[in-house]
Amino acid sequence: MKRLLTALLLAIPLLVAVPQAHATVSPGPLAEGDVIYHVVVDRFHNGDTTNDDSGNGEYDPADLGMYHGGDWAGLTAKLDYIKNLGATAIWISPVSEQEPLSRDQGEGSYHGYFTKNFATPNTHFGSTAELQTLIDTAHDKGMKMILDVVPNHTTDYLAGTSTTYNPATYKPAAPLDNSGYFHHTGDCLFDGSMTQAQLEVCDLGGLDDLDQSNPTVSQYLIDTYKDWVDMGFDGIRVDAAKHIAKPWLATFEQAMGVPTFGEAFVGDVDFVSD
Repeated sequence: MKRLLTALLLAIPLLVAVPQAHATVSPGPLAEGDVIYHVVVDRFHNGDTTNDDSGNGEYDPADLGMYHGGDWAGLTAKLDYIKNLGATAIWISPVSEQEPLSRDQGEGSYHGYFTKNFATPNTHFGSTAELQTLIDTAHDKGMKMILDVVPNHTTDYLAGTSTTYNPATYKPAAPLDNSGYFHHTGDCLFDGSMTQAQLEVCDLGGLDDLDQSNPTVSQYLIDTYKDWVDMGFDGIRVDAAKHIAKPWLATFEQAMGVPTFGEAFVGDVDFVSD
């Protein structure tokens, strides 16, 4: 017994001497009953003016179609305000790097749907470290975080049904800089003439439609978004879900490991219920 007590006493200083890392605990996965506050990050609060203007013409607070300066640092500073409104979850704009402007130069990518590189952050919103701080701080305050994902398309790099990038440098980041990874059927028509199958392969608003049936495309989207989710996101909102094949959406959700909900401009209960 003396030997056992001595061993335990000798072990105590070793245990106390090891510093304990701070672990931010999520309030849990997104669930029915959560009150979601949707934040268009660029329009919310500007916490760091140094990331406002990249010099590409996309920053103009006087123009509703351009960047205005909101970022993750600004949102982090206002989390108590959101919590006091009664929100239990925050849905933020897509986090990935954007093409600064639309093909016609008339619209900035402040909304997050002109993706250039799915794997890197939109520097207008901040760094990956600042995003992590936002997630951790929200969790510390008992709020969940929702990631907006855009697996349907990139920005409009390919004009019309073209399969060639023109100029050759105007294209998405690798590995999606292969025009063979996209559909080339032209723009979606919203006049009731297209079948669901056609709506899944057309360009939504001219944005280049990704072919999720291609194994390279599918695995890249799944792996990349899983990396973002693993930062601590508790749920996912899927942009343009109606324009993506349902079997792939099911595979994607299972791989992410968190609850998802999606955008579908249709009132057909049979279509949206599953």
